[in-house]
Amino acid sequence: MRRNGRPASVPLDGIGVAGRCGFFDNKEVAVFLTEEKTATSDMLSAGRNVSPDLDRSADQIAGLEMIRYRSFLGIQVRQGVECCS
Repeated sequence: MRRNGRPASVPLDGIGVAGRCGFFDNKEVAVFLTEEKTATSDMLSAGRNVSPDLDRSADQIAGLEMIRYRSFLGIQVRQGVECCS
């Protein structure tokens, strides 16, 4: 994965929620990322509920600390944003 011949940084923010919601197959995306990743690309996995398959394909993994979150404050979560079902 290169951009204009330069190394690419690929942030995968929110990929865990999207996978959990069924937008894609986690294993299929992990295989794609592993096969397409070059020595000069850098995959960053960030967000909640990232599958182990996707985390294994990432070069870096960022955690998430809940500081203020709608459902914890008693505010109704939004369909497709904070929850899938």
